[in-house]
Amino acid sequence: ALATASAGWGLGPRHLAALESAALRATAALEAIQASVPLDLVAEDLKLATDSLDEIAGRTVPEDLLDRIFAQFCLGK
Repeated sequence: ALATASAGWGLGPRHLAALESAALRATAALEAIQASVPLDLVAEDLKLATDSLDEIAGRTVPEDLLDRIFAQFCLGK
């Protein structure tokens, strides 16, 4: 459903994956709250959800993307 909805927004696969990850983590947090899981564990799911959204906003960069970028350069030689 998210892939279909995002088609008109011009989202790339990386953004779509980050949105799907954020949605899954937010759902996990909600389910954990409903199951009376300790809030420190719920907070971890929420942090991971916001980390995914931060990737879209450019606040963080996933490690695999950095690996692909730096694989193109010869650094420190």
